[in-house]
Amino acid sequence: MKRISSILLIGLFAYILSGCTYWTMNTNESQREVSVNETIDKEEYIYTDDFSDYKKIDLNLNIDVSDVTIKKVNNQTFTLTQHANKTKLFVIPTSTPDGDTLHLSFDSPKHQTHFNTLNSKIVIELPESFLYNIHSNVDVGKFELNSDTLHFEKLDVSSDVGDINIILASEQDELKYVDLSSDVGKVNLELQNDAAKLDAISLSSDVGDLLLKTSGAYPTLQEVEVNGNTGKVTLSMNGNYDNAFTLDANSDIGQVKLDLKGDYAENTKLRCTTSTGGLKLKLDENLKVKLIAEKEDFISKIKFQNVNYTAQEDCFFINNANSDQFDMTIEAYSDIGDIEIYH
Repeated sequence: MKRISSILLIGLFAYILSGCTYWTMNTNESQREVSVNETIDKEEYIYTDDFSDYKKIDLNLNIDVSDVTIKKVNNQTFTLTQHANKTKLFVIPTSTPDGDTLHLSFDSPKHQTHFNTLNSKIVIELPESFLYNIHSNVDVGKFELNSDTLHFEKLDVSSDVGDINIILASEQDELKYVDLSSDVGKVNLELQNDAAKLDAISLSSDVGDLLLKTSGAYPTLQEVEVNGNTGKVTLSMNGNYDNAFTLDANSDIGQVKLDLKGDYAENTKLRCTTSTGGLKLKLDENLKVKLIAEKEDFISKIKFQNVNYTAQEDCFFINNANSDQFDMTIEAYSDIGDIEIYH
């Protein structure tokens, strides 16, 4: 009962705070100084910066209330544009050069406000010819990044209430890790091309669906974690994985679904767990798999749909795998719900 009450309470907060609109308390505001890079109007804030002296940009966002959208621009000029119904929401920039790297931060002003409705939208335009680290923390608001040319080294994005959606179509030569988390909101990550240096991927949400799609070559991948409390977990992995990595996908309340294709290194280990919702494992016919599950589930829960397998005392060998030859090990556990294996 306590768990259900917590979920209902979180859902209520999500409803109240949806659309980047919320209620706050304010008692005083101080006059801010405006730099040469800034233009402030009644409901619009613009910050511009020339990146031509740098190779790498560390972009840090600490935002109270705002949707954030990041996209490319075809010149050397960085632009952040914010539209808000209150000027007190306009972000405050900090720029710190460090050799060929620029550390650029935008923070929401610290203030206490009278009761009022606040909303904001931020659009960030990034020049193409630079390497980026993105660290973003938004209390209330969506985060959107969809690019076919921008290049990143690290992506670290979190939101208390709001969806996170990142789609990278271009090859990522320098990307090392991706960490996306939302307390209340959907989290979606799509990597549509090679990532030669990617080590780790982490997605999490307390309340919201999780989606991970990868295709391409990932020769250094070591760890994938996709963890949800309430919501579906969907993974679609298609590509070349030269390194034997570990994957942990789980949901307390929600279905966990894996769609696996491509070439995987021996000793790749996957663990899929759900308390309520069941598991679905879609396996390429050429993928040799050792499936481990609770013994009591062998008859009652595990369902093979036109899949070639042999049963052992403590496991199944799928697609002509055997004890001496298999591409990966999958541990599958479902308290309530079947474990389905199909092509």
